[in-house]
Amino acid sequence: MTARDDNLTPGEMLAAARKKAGLSLEQLAEDTKIPLNMLRAVEMDEYHKVSGDLYVKSFLRAYAKEVGLEPEDIIEFYHVFTGAAVKAQQDAESGAWDESDVEIKRVGLPWGLILTALTVVAMGVGAFFWFSGEKSSDAPLEQEPVVKLETVQDEPPKTLPDTIALGWHMSEPTEIVTPPPGTGKPHLPLAFAGTPDVVFQDGITWPYVVRLITEKPGQFEVMKDAEKNFQTADFPASLAEAKPLPSENVEAGRAYAVKRGFVVYWGADDHLSLRLGHIRGVELSFNTKVQDLTRFHPGQEILLDQSLLIDASGN
Repeated sequence: MTARDDNLTPGEMLAAARKKAGLSLEQLAEDTKIPLNMLRAVEMDEYHKVSGDLYVKSFLRAYAKEVGLEPEDIIEFYHVFTGAAVKAQQDAESGAWDESDVEIKRVGLPWGLILTALTVVAMGVGAFFWFSGEKSSDAPLEQEPVVKLETVQDEPPKTLPDTIALGWHMSEPTEIVTPPPGTGKPHLPLAFAGTPDVVFQDGITWPYVVRLITEKPGQFEVMKDAEKNFQTADFPASLAEAKPLPSENVEAGRAYAVKRGFVVYWGADDHLSLRLGHIRGVELSFNTKVQDLTRFHPGQEILLDQSLLIDASGN
C-alpha cells in the first residue's frame, strides 16, 4: 500500500517517486509509451490537458506501476484530490443563497379571457345558422328532372377466350414446393464469450479481450497498447459472404458470421481504444462485461482498460 503525504498532490507524489527511482521524464515516456507532454501534465496535476478521465486514470496507473507505487492507491488519491478541488471551485463561483431570496408565483391559465372568447364564438355561430335558415325558407323549390327509363334486352354471356389479346396463355396455378429441411443456408454458430480463454491465430491468448457484435457491416477501428494508428475491422459485403466463426485460431479484427449477425474479436495486454461507425444494433463487451454505448456517439473514441472491470467494492 502506498503511504500518502497529505501535503503532496498526486502529481507531486508521482514526480517524487520518479526522481527517487532515478528516472527522467524521457525514460518514463519511452517505458510507458505515454507522450512526454502528457506526463508533464500529470506531474503538474493539469488533468484538463489530458483528453478524458479514462485516459487520466490509465496514465496514472501506468506511471505508478513504473515507479513502484500502488496504482489503485494513486487512483483513489486522484479522486479525492480532484473532487475536493472541484467542490471548492464550485462553492467559490456559485456562492450561497437564502430561501428568502426565492419568490414563488402561482402561474395559471387566463380563464376570464378564455370564457369571453368562447362566448363570442358561440354567438357568431348562432347568428350564422339563423340567417341561413331565413334564406332557405324563402327560396322556391326547384323541380328535379324526370329520368326516362328504357328497357334493355338481355345479352348472351360472353365467354373468356383461352388467349388474352396480349398473347399470354392462361394456365393452371403452379404448386409451390417447399425444399426439404437441411438444403437451405447452413447453420451458423453462436458467438462465444470474449474471455481471456479465446485462442487467436498461432495459439495466442490475451489478458484483455474485446467482443463486438453488430447486425450489419460498418466502420469499426481499434488501437491497442502502444500502437500509434487505428486498424479497421475487416468486414465482407454481406453476411452470406462471411466465414462462420471458428472455435479457435480466431483472426483479430476479422468479422465472422454468427446467429446474431457479425462478430469481431480483439486482444490486448493493457488497454484498447475503439471508434465505432454506428452505435445502433451494436453490443460491445470487455472481458465479458457489456459496455453502455448510449453515452457515446458514432466516431467517438472509447477507451477500454482495467478500470472498467473494477466494481463498486474495489474488486
